[in-house]
Amino acid sequence: MTSSSSAVAAIIAVRAVKFKKYLIACEYLQIDPAKVYELDFIKTRIEIVRSYWSELSGIENIKKLNKSLKWLEKNYNRITRKGFSIYKFAEKCDKLVHKGKLKIHEETVNETYVKCELSKKNYDFYSRYKKRNALIVIGIMLVIMLLMIVLNLL
Repeated sequence: MTSSSSAVAAIIAVRAVKFKKYLIACEYLQIDPAKVYELDFIKTRIEIVRSYWSELSGIENIKKLNKSLKWLEKNYNRITRKGFSIYKFAEKCDKLVHKGKLKIHEETVNETYVKCELSKKNYDFYSRYKKRNALIVIGIMLVIMLLMIVLNLL
């Protein structure tokens, strides 16, 4: 029983890491993470973004950018497609936006690419929301545990 629950926890953790990568890569490209684009558009946009970033932008920034964009290009169809997929990140983003759990900041989505520093505003809003929910769940679990202890003492 514990091995299956740990496997599920591992899958959820991996999915959360990939979702973060997806949101950050979409912000690099200045595209809406709740919308599915054609792969050709993504590849073209990646080339445009890379052309704006040069060695003057800092080698560490270039490495992060290239790593993020390479991952997105390789995995874009798999993580956004509908149908049989555990990811469906575009659909997930759309649902989260409608529920108010994810806010897509206007300056992070542009029809034409405008070079600017990555702010991670979209992911930061989402992660703060997730942390708040985690604290609520932990609080509820502590209350339940305390009730169980008190009931056992009676």
